[in-house]
Amino acid sequence: MGKLLILLIALVTFQGIQGTYDGTTANKNQFPYLVYVRGPRFYCAGTIISDRHIITCAHCLMTIQRGNSALVILDMHKNYGHGNSDGVNVWSSKFWMHENFSMPLAMFDIGIIELPLAINEYVNSTRKVRPIGISTEPDVDFDHLDNEVVLAGWGHVYRYYPADSTLFTTMKLINLTECMKYQGHYIETITKDHICTKKIKGFPCDGDSGAGIISLKTNK
Repeated sequence: MGKLLILLIALVTFQGIQGTYDGTTANKNQFPYLVYVRGPRFYCAGTIISDRHIITCAHCLMTIQRGNSALVILDMHKNYGHGNSDGVNVWSSKFWMHENFSMPLAMFDIGIIELPLAINEYVNSTRKVRPIGISTEPDVDFDHLDNEVVLAGWGHVYRYYPADSTLFTTMKLINLTECMKYQGHYIETITKDHICTKKIKGFPCDGDSGAGIISLKTNK
């Protein structure tokens, strides 16, 4: 399936600020692959990767009992809270968590949601909703000058209040040697399987879990 860079956020960033700090308000339809994911005790983001599939974090799905459903909101920009928005609500009871996922270390923190029908069955042509392109590059070039990425979502902006509009931040990929300098700030153990970023303007927070980090150069 190739590589989509996934930002897995289980904790508040180490700077200790409760919020998508200094994020920029997105334009409507700026991120047509972005979805809102809501369960009984959480909210997250996700990325459309096919006409029926959403990739997100496993920890976003772990509180959903089998037989119950996750709420996926397509084409959401304005967030009115409690699952109310300007988007299109789709419920799905078909989802998977990576078989090796574990908490609290958040290893293999990857989940997939399958929608009951194809996306175009839920949205008309006026709504610009489509899957993200997926990179086929085997490796990530952390030292290249064009290694900036963008992340969008509705993470906390103040004391556990989610953003009321889509916000985005830009970040720079960093190599694991540099990333390891921050190990003491996290419960999770940084391993060779992680991809690390460093803020350029703003940084993500709780509620942004599951969002993809997208290359500014290739939009994949």
